[in-house]
Amino acid sequence: MPKELTSVVSSSSAVITSKTPSAEPDYCRPSDDHPVFHYIGRVAAEWSRLEHALDRIIWVLAGVISSKGACITSQLLGAAARYRVIQGQLRLRILKEPDFAEHLERVEDLMRHSYEPQEKRNRIIHDTWYADSVENAPGQFRSWPHKNPQFGIRSVDYIDIEQTIFAARSLAEKVEALYEDINRRLSHA
Repeated sequence: MPKELTSVVSSSSAVITSKTPSAEPDYCRPSDDHPVFHYIGRVAAEWSRLEHALDRIIWVLAGVISSKGACITSQLLGAAARYRVIQGQLRLRILKEPDFAEHLERVEDLMRHSYEPQEKRNRIIHDTWYADSVENAPGQFRSWPHKNPQFGIRSVDYIDIEQTIFAARSLAEKVEALYEDINRRLSHA
């Protein structure tokens, strides 16, 4: 059985682990125009779209002008906190208007379906990225995340990143549709 090797990546503080000496690529900082940055930006943009749609639901349920509501929602970190605020606002509204319960069920379903894409989004956005100096293939430094404990640089498949982009986009579209439904119901109240 080959001995596990751990080495420092040149010109960085990253560490890679390999089971065989010949399999150990040399990773370096990707060039500014490396394709991985395009994908990271797309993940960030789609997730921002989702959080903005959640913010709009908060504003309309709270009955505040967007800029006033934004003073509040800009202090919330992540989609989970936004979902919880919407749940609270809907529970309050349900006390007087029981028909809003259907929206609460949709929010809870969306929240459940957001956990895995959010974890993937967090890893894509917050992990450090490298490129194999020979193949220019992207590598992501994993620093022992609790859901998938790994340490060191791991190769990344662009298809996995595309799936995260698709999941974020799909969630954003569903939240935007929920906003339209809630806004329509409030307009007729």
